Amino acid sequence: MVFSIAQCSGIAIENPVMERELNIRYYLNVLGIGQMAYWCGNLIFDMIIFSIQASLMIVMVYPLKLYAF
Repeated sequence: MVFSIAQCSGIAIENPVMERELNIRYYLNVLGIGQMAYWCGNLIFDMIIFSIQASLMIVMVYPLKLYAF
């Protein structure tokens, strides 16, 4: 779980920087898409990435016999 959170935590810093460089909010306004749709899309994508990584880590606990986890 910690590995999954560590892998996804960089996204929280990368997205705002990328938004400023690429003017994503401006393009969203031009296309008529609200910021709420953008942030909900980011949240769903992040949750999918996190759930895949977390499930892989949980599945690896049993073959490696890491019963403390």
